Amino acid sequence: MSPRLSPERAAGLLSPVVSVSTTAPEGAEGSHRFTGQSARLVVQGTPTGGTLWRYSAASNTPLARGTRYWFIAEAPEGPNSRYNQVTGEFRTLAQRVTITISDIHIVSDGDAESAGDLWFTARSCPRLLFEQDDLVESFSERVQWSEGRHAVNRELTISEPSAPDRVRLLIVGIDDDYNPGSGYGSRDPFQVFFSCDTGGNLSPYKTAKAE
Repeated sequence: MSPRLSPERAAGLLSPVVSVSTTAPEGAEGSHRFTGQSARLVVQGTPTGGTLWRYSAASNTPLARGTRYWFIAEAPEGPNSRYNQVTGEFRTLAQRVTITISDIHIVSDGDAESAGDLWFTARSCPRLLFEQDDLVESFSERVQWSEGRHAVNRELTISEPSAPDRVRLLIVGIDDDYNPGSGYGSRDPFQVFFSCDTGGNLSPYKTAKAE
């Protein structure tokens, strides 16, 4: 980010001040201020010849992705320059993520004498990050799959305006012994013991209804 200040109005010994905020500044031209929370950027100057300098501003910590920001850049008054203020806005780049699940390999279908009654879901940490979590459209009607590789070819696209730098994706397979939505016993095992808040580890588990 390089807010433009008239070079003849900002000498090398007069450090400009640049602040950013996610809320628009208030006030009249030349006297704008942020009334909400704002962050002050680090400003560096480079001489361009004679008394002229060029300045750039950067944040010590990453700004939020896919977010609209406003800035106020101010050059103080000096012996050969007057006070100068520039305001404007910019938007940081968003980060989109699409994950393709090509196939699922069944190591054990859970049933000794027949194919398993299986359904598959994708869950993420942070939670609810992707638009689609039913991998083979099996929530209402379970797939009858035995051991081996089964094609899926499902794309998962992030549902948020921007993805965080780190995402945990879990592919969960459930073998139904009874309907997990029925009114007795424990619900499906994934819902029973998994939480992003507890670290996101996932191990084989079973309840009275499913495994």
